[in-house]
Amino acid sequence: MTGAATKERFPVLDGIRGVAAIAVMLDHFMSEEIHLFGHTLYPFAQSAVAVDLFFMLSGFVLAHSYGERVRAGMPLKALLARRVVRLYPAFVVGTGLGLIALLLLVGTRATSFSLGQSLESAAVNLLFLPFFSTCSLEDMKIHHMATGPLFPADTPTWTLFFEMIGTVQFIGLARLRTKALCLFTALAFAIFIVYGVHIGLSPGREAFNPSVGWSETNFLGGFLRIAFGLGAGMLLHHVHRWRPEIVRRLVPDALRRPWIVYGLLLALLANPIGFNGVVTAVSLVTMIPILLLAAADPALTNKRTESISRLFGALSYPIFCLHYPIGRLILIASHGHPMSNPAFTTIAAATSILSAYAAARWLEPLCRTWLGGWLLDRPRPPTVAV
Repeated sequence: MTGAATKERFPVLDGIRGVAAIAVMLDHFMSEEIHLFGHTLYPFAQSAVAVDLFFMLSGFVLAHSYGERVRAGMPLKALLARRVVRLYPAFVVGTGLGLIALLLLVGTRATSFSLGQSLESAAVNLLFLPFFSTCSLEDMKIHHMATGPLFPADTPTWTLFFEMIGTVQFIGLARLRTKALCLFTALAFAIFIVYGVHIGLSPGREAFNPSVGWSETNFLGGFLRIAFGLGAGMLLHHVHRWRPEIVRRLVPDALRRPWIVYGLLLALLANPIGFNGVVTAVSLVTMIPILLLAAADPALTNKRTESISRLFGALSYPIFCLHYPIGRLILIASHGHPMSNPAFTTIAAATSILSAYAAARWLEPLCRTWLGGWLLDRPRPPTVAV
């Protein structure tokens, strides 16, 4: 956990972030359908829950790393600077690659974005701000057109705008009493469910649609998701730190192994059966919090599993930022020589993972050192004279 204020570390929490990022990537790449009893199902249909997991993890980690410092008077500017140092390097690379792909799509008329709108959207997005439009864009899945994406060059990074909103919210939430934070979180969840039902019923497809916040048409849902996720993560940190008896009651012994936690999370996100959104809504307040509490247990960490957990964690954010533009570029490059979906998924996933490893291994440490020097007054590496 980058920037942690205490020595306690959570390798398995890093690991579940990596599993969730891989699930999001696979959902974006896979367009295979499963036909069961007359119903068409899509693998990783529950992967939208990964976004709410990311927001909960942010609440947990912010509470762990900065809760006491915020209550002691840490200014918002200092906290935002640390978030920018953490998030910006991979985001810039992903947006740059995504802009290349977007411009190529403009040339092939696979989008109603113009050249000017493409450049303008990337410039706005690089400030962590959404770009509002009614333009459509060919989604990763060939059968779908996305309307009004807020971050058209790298669609999944819409969450980073709400991560920054959540950082601002955290300053206020960190000063609330536990009962007030519970009330805030419960209210946010209730309104999120109502909003998701409203969005889900509009096209007449499902009762609850959790995939909101990414488009102009469902933008308001992002504020509800970050409010609920952030508050829930902060409450889970409180339970982890101060109420171990609750953790013992909620987390069964079967979840005392990292591989079981990872496997259950992957199965939950890969599940193609949502029962009109009921599975999604229930998992947000049951399985996801339980798995997070299980992953925060320091007893899960040992030498055999710590290294792989840290690797998952290191790859998670670069995978999240890079996979979508990489997938688009591969699809564009294969135009005229179409690949089967399994072949495309395999090539795109492998390329994304290797790129994420390179970014985590070399790019991010160097860029964070430089950004830390500018924004946090950390020493910058010396300039070599030539």
